[in-house]
Parts: sequence; C-alpha cells; structure tokens
Amino acid sequence: MKKAITFISLMIAAKITFAQQLFIDKAYIEFEVKTNNYKTIDSWNDNDGQESSWQENFKSNSNKYTISYYDFNFADNKSSYVFKKLDEKNRSRWDNDAAYEGNNWYHDYNTNSSAFKRFFWGTEFVFTDSIKDLKWKMAPNESRIIAGFNCRKAYTVLFDSVYVFAFYTDEITISGGPVGLNGLPGMILGVTVPRMFSSWIATKISLTNVDEKNIVSPAGKKSKTRTEILEKFMKKAEEDGKWMQRNIWNLFL
Repeated sequence: MKKAITFISLMIAAKITFAQQLFIDKAYIEFEVKTNNYKTIDSWNDNDGQESSWQENFKSNSNKYTISYYDFNFADNKSSYVFKKLDEKNRSRWDNDAAYEGNNWYHDYNTNSSAFKRFFWGTEFVFTDSIKDLKWKMAPNESRIIAGFNCRKAYTVLFDSVYVFAFYTDEITISGGPVGLNGLPGMILGVTVPRMFSSWIATKISLTNVDEKNIVSPAGKKSKTRTEILEKFMKKAEEDGKWMQRNIWNLFL
C-alpha cells in the first residue's frame, strides 16, 4: 500500500513538473520580417495612380521583397528585439545595413517602461515611454501552429486605421512580441500588417541560447519621449503626404 501511495505521489509530482516546463519564461526567438517593396512604393503614389519615373526606376533595380531577420531575447520579464541580418538573396541595391543596424526595441514589463532606438534617414532617434496599451480583440476559432507552438489570433488598430493581426501563444509567458507589439496573454509569434505590406514570423525558438547581456535599454541622456518625436513627424507628414505617413507607421509600430 505504501509503495502504491509513493508511486502515485511521484506520478503527480512528475505531472506538475512537466506542466511547469510547458510555460516558458526565458527564451531566444528569431523573427523573419518580409516586406513587399513594390506595393510599398505604389502606396506612396499621389499622382492618381500613375506611376512616376522614380517608381519605375526603383522597381527595375529592386527585388519585390526585402527579407530581414531579428533577434528577440527575453528573461526576467524584460525583452529586447534587435536587427540581425538582411537576407542576401533578396537584397536590393537600395538596401543598406546602416538603416537597420542598432535598431532596438526594449521592454521592461516589471516597470511598465520601454525604450526604442531607431535610425531614420541617417538620424538616430531614442525615445522612452510607458509600454503601449494596445486594445486587442480576439478572433474566435482561428489558430495556427508557428515554430511548433499553437497560436491564437487577435487583432488591434493603430494610428486610427492600421489593422494589425497577430498570433500569440500562452505557452510563452511574456506578454511581448516583435517591434513594439505587446499586451496579449502570451508571446506574439506571428504578425501581419496589410497596410504596411509586411509580416513577422518566428522561425526559431531556443530555450538555451538566450543572450541576457544584450537585454539592455538603449535609453540615454539624449532620449526623448515618444510623444515629442511623434509630434515632430506628424507635422512633417502634413507636408510630405503618404510617403511620410507610412514611415511614421514603421517608425512607431
């Protein structure tokens, strides 16, 4: 009888341990980011749909897609999302590593704070803020498998009209995601933003290759608030039209 009780106790303990291991609180995730360059250029058109000479020139000297890879590391309820590399097979003459290198999205969920470092047309911007409060809605009965994890679908609207569709898993406990996306009950592993002609998808997940030393805020003495920088770009968007508006979406996503 004692042996039976001991065996049952061990089985229960094993099940509890296994269940705990299913929920991940530290990991490395590689994201593949894919953007349709042709549709992006077409969306900048202010000439009643007529393609200008520079648009034709861009398309003739570019690949249809730009594909890049980013590293997402998280531990202790903090995360960083940084540029890794461009896909050389899809590199266009317009693609410049300097436009990507150094970009860093940092979140500290313990203090509800964030800091982003972005490069835009040769200028470095570092801005800090509280973590964005995104209003998500669940899409019932829609799910998919991403990098071996069962993910549920949700969506939100940014900048008043930009729909963001995301797939998240509650098996990875951090409420984060690529770029500045967050706020779901688990990790976002897939994103599509139709108006930006872009998608983000987790391609690798490792529980052992976590680069904790690089989970560091890029904030410094020259940091400004997100609102300060956004106001500056909104004024510029009034002058430059669709081109600048879409760059704002990219910069502040």
